Amino acid sequence: VSYTVSFVVDGEVKKTAELDNFSRVNGFYKPTKEGYTFDGWYLDANFTEKLSSDNQLKDDLTLYAKFTRKSYTVEFVGADDMIIDSQTVFHGEPAIAPEAPAVSGMKFAGWDVDFTSVTANLTVKALYVESTKFRAEFFSLGKLFWSYDFEPGDDINLIINTALDEI
Repeated sequence: VSYTVSFVVDGEVKKTAELDNFSRVNGFYKPTKEGYTFDGWYLDANFTEKLSSDNQLKDDLTLYAKFTRKSYTVEFVGADDMIIDSQTVFHGEPAIAPEAPAVSGMKFAGWDVDFTSVTANLTVKALYVESTKFRAEFFSLGKLFWSYDFEPGDDINLIINTALDEI
């Protein structure tokens, strides 16, 4: 005697099979879903009764696949390799960058890897560049009327225009 077993994934029957004994049910079909871990087959759509080896195949059967969303650890590391922040992030979601710690004589330049769509455990390192400031001074009639300490990457035109608006 064989029975029809229906395998439901996300509300949709993905496979059906004619099986004659229960031992073949559990190993017949193991679905995959990107970003999720398959947690097993359940006898109800609310996932309250998990299929076990104690169950008997006595009638047609509908089984429901349960999945758990994968999560990953993202660690943000400073210049001294110390962990600044550690976050748990679900598959495909972004981590949120902490404020990078100040490093004497250095300017924060960004992070070394992309963390906008996390799909594995990740270590993100802060990148720094040497801060070589230079000073611009504006004189009128021999008197200093405005000065500013620039750093690499500063928008000089924006800063000067802002200063001129203040004068």
